[in-house]
Amino acid sequence: LVLSRAYLPSNARAGLALTPQPVITVSDIAGFRARDSSATAVVSVFAYDAANTGVPISGASVISAVDGTARFTDLSIDSDISSVRLVFTSPALRPSIPSAAFPVVTGPAASIYIVQPPIGVYLSQPFVIQPAAELRDTAGNLVTSDSTSTLAASLEYKTGSTYIDRTDLLEGSKTAQAVYGTATFMNLQIAATAPAGLYRLKISRAGTQAARSGDFTFTSAGQTLPEVVGWSAASVGCEVDGAILPGCDAFLNLDPGAAVVGFNFAHQPRLLLIVA
Repeated sequence: LVLSRAYLPSNARAGLALTPQPVITVSDIAGFRARDSSATAVVSVFAYDAANTGVPISGASVISAVDGTARFTDLSIDSDISSVRLVFTSPALRPSIPSAAFPVVTGPAASIYIVQPPIGVYLSQPFVIQPAAELRDTAGNLVTSDSTSTLAASLEYKTGSTYIDRTDLLEGSKTAQAVYGTATFMNLQIAATAPAGLYRLKISRAGTQAARSGDFTFTSAGQTLPEVVGWSAASVGCEVDGAILPGCDAFLNLDPGAAVVGFNFAHQPRLLLIVA
């Protein structure tokens, strides 16, 4: 097996076809192209690190040589990685051929993924927890290089088995700019005139398929909003009514990596939420 040229993709991006695609020439013992060869070239991809760890590859990775040449057409690497090399092998021929090592960077934004849906929805009050969304490439990697895209939020109302646009009932900042691939909205809320029922949030970006949250409803404005407060380990402790709280060890010490948030409701017990 002989590489037809020194193979090194230019600007390889995760989830996108490598450019250029590799071309393998099957040569005879004298170094001439074996035009009558029907040998099959098998391509495998490994990360170029000390452990020689395999890296997922997409596309047709097993093809037959035609007229002594095997031309790959749609190979792509699915993850961003600092150094990767392609190894070309054929069962009946030796030796295997490695390409030079090259980096694969994150691809362009191709989809939106809602990582935080709205939580704590009260009429005419900002969501207790505001929604957030990520931009991801075709391989599902977070596009950390994107700090310029603007994402827009809209509201859909469920009627029977369909949804209609009711963005007129969505108040607050309906756009958010991505920061390292993540956009967090601020001050979004449902208008006081909104009818009861099921809603969902739609987040979109020009040129990208929109993402939608799960269905949610709201609590009427007459009910008391929760007061969100935080406590330190010293003020909260790890034991409540003889029970050890999650995020604490057997010695009643709070895990330093845990975040503690408390919710006080009028005429309701205090709730603790500990996120490890």
